[in-house]
Amino acid sequence: LKAKNKDRPIVAHLNINFLDPKFELIQDMIKDNVDILLISETKLDDTFPSGKFFIEGYKEPIRLDRNKNGGGLLFFMREDLDSKEIRSHKLPKKIEGIFINLTIRNTKWLIFGGYNPDKKNISNFLTHISNELDRFLPKYENLLLLGDFNSETTENDMKTFCETYHLTNLITDPTCFKSVENPSCIDVMLTNRSLSFENSITIETGLSDCHKMTV
Repeated sequence: LKAKNKDRPIVAHLNINFLDPKFELIQDMIKDNVDILLISETKLDDTFPSGKFFIEGYKEPIRLDRNKNGGGLLFFMREDLDSKEIRSHKLPKKIEGIFINLTIRNTKWLIFGGYNPDKKNISNFLTHISNELDRFLPKYENLLLLGDFNSETTENDMKTFCETYHLTNLITDPTCFKSVENPSCIDVMLTNRSLSFENSITIETGLSDCHKMTV
């Protein structure tokens, strides 16, 4: 994909279920191939310095840690991308999410990376994300929300959320194989500008317990 789209950023997400022992493998996989990578369920805390996860050609990772037992988010952004984190002071600590301002060819994008660990919490999770989106929308016309939301877009809360913000899920194939007989598409890439994206796929990396990488 990168060879055919050298001038277009490639965005990916993977629920990795503990980044530290798999960092070198993920580094080799994404370097020169992926421009923006969100990793969920990093299972990191402040005993893991950010320098440990530095990748040449990328900015210092943007992290939101929970603890070594679960949760956590980390963004890798290519160093020449015009991007910066937008600090959110209204998201409660239990809601795991990172907002990023990304400018591509003079077009501003609001990028959100999130992890919702409990399917039963999806209504609360989306309510808080909605509150933040409503605050940001006057400044942004282009949205991309990605991560492991633990809910499919066909389910009521997600369906209402997507309809409210005119979001389409770019990922249509199953992403989570916790139940091999009944896989689900809970690792989403939601956008209100679906025509701005091409070649949306899922990839088996061998680095997660049951999730595919979405690209």
